[in-house]
Amino acid sequence: AMQDPRVKRVVDDGRHYLTVTRQRFHVVISEPSNPWLSGPARLFTRQFFQQVRNHLTTDGVYVQWIPLYGLSNELLKTEVRTFLSVFPHVAMLQVSAGDLVLVGGGQALVPHDVPLPHAVEKDMARIGSDRDRLLARFVAGTEGLKHWAGAGALNTDNNGLLEFGAPRFLLEPTLQVNQESVQRIPWRAGLTQWGKYLPLALARAYLGRRDVERAAYLANHARAGSARQTLEGDIAARKGYWVTAANWWRRAGEVVSAQLSLTELAFSDGQAQRAMQDLADIAPDARTPYFHYLAMLVALQRGDINAASAEAAHLAPDGNPSAAWQVLAVYFKDLIARRLGHAQSTPNPAMFDHTLDRLRQRLEREQGEPVLDGLLRRLRSLPPGLLDAGAEQRLEQAMSTRLLHPLELYNRGVSLFFMGRFSEAEQVLQTYLQTLPTDSGPSYARVLIERAQLLRQPGRATSD
Repeated sequence: AMQDPRVKRVVDDGRHYLTVTRQRFHVVISEPSNPWLSGPARLFTRQFFQQVRNHLTTDGVYVQWIPLYGLSNELLKTEVRTFLSVFPHVAMLQVSAGDLVLVGGGQALVPHDVPLPHAVEKDMARIGSDRDRLLARFVAGTEGLKHWAGAGALNTDNNGLLEFGAPRFLLEPTLQVNQESVQRIPWRAGLTQWGKYLPLALARAYLGRRDVERAAYLANHARAGSARQTLEGDIAARKGYWVTAANWWRRAGEVVSAQLSLTELAFSDGQAQRAMQDLADIAPDARTPYFHYLAMLVALQRGDINAASAEAAHLAPDGNPSAAWQVLAVYFKDLIARRLGHAQSTPNPAMFDHTLDRLRQRLEREQGEPVLDGLLRRLRSLPPGLLDAGAEQRLEQAMSTRLLHPLELYNRGVSLFFMGRFSEAEQVLQTYLQTLPTDSGPSYARVLIERAQLLRQPGRATSD
């Protein structure tokens, strides 16, 4: 981007530059270092926010980063309250486990249903995101934030509440407290406005992030029609209400989805014969890979290994699955190969290990939560007796060794990093890397370890 001839680079103190320029901007973005550091602390005060607002165009917006770590809950509310005192229209987005973004402006913040420029879409796709998934990071709007932040002191140049107050909490477990507090902010009124022009698209994005409550709320505000009925079915399926989901899909004309929903219900209940009948009602030209996945499981449930193998042959290997059933499909294909023996098919347990490794790598960057959530849900719903003791043990061992236990360590290390406890974070993340099997591939933990080492050097007391 810096090579673009339209880019003008100015090296100056942010507040000084705004003091001397008369230019107005459509967008101003501020992501300084942490608010308890001398210097950057002055970019979190009411006076600076007012200075920015004076340099915005009529429809301009200001974007301010705020950490969830290192601040007590009251100091976090103080900063949000300060932002609200300057900008009449505000939206809060949570962009990661430890980071918030406040967007403020002089006019209502209502995203419109227009496509992003191709270059922006391409750039977002590179990090596994898109317009709707970004907008579904919305937490709350102006009124909800005012109710949550309440009345109280503001952070100003003169009192330096964040600069001098935050250091007392740098070693406290503030991240989890603030995360839970943010989840309690009243959001319905703000989401109604935020999703005014694209309720269905946002509902699907929230559903993808496992936020069923917000997805259902937006679905209720969407225009009646088959698209809404399909979404209602998807929401019911996510809750495990398979019959309700099937009824919604039938109304939407999604007969195949309805039949597959009923098949999954029968399979989970251990009723293989009924599941077979539901599958048989689906026309051959409508049989998707998910159909063959369910047919494979039903055949296994019936003990027909050859039929299971025939269905498994329709499933192409996917080393980077986007759905939970695709992860399990890799495992069951290997299971079938084992039962058939090497003469008929070659087992490939490394493929399942590789699939879990890829999922873990995505989860390190907070990009695979819905897949993990669905995977655990599907594992819990497997009917008794489908797996023998040995197969069940291999599955549990792979899940624990490749995914669940390592991620527990990784998340602990990330939390310590966000809290500014860099030495401890480095130790935990090093343990995490040692826990991973040698063939598990690259890890973002190495980047965090390098940052932790840099940030705990003499003269660097906290994180950027």
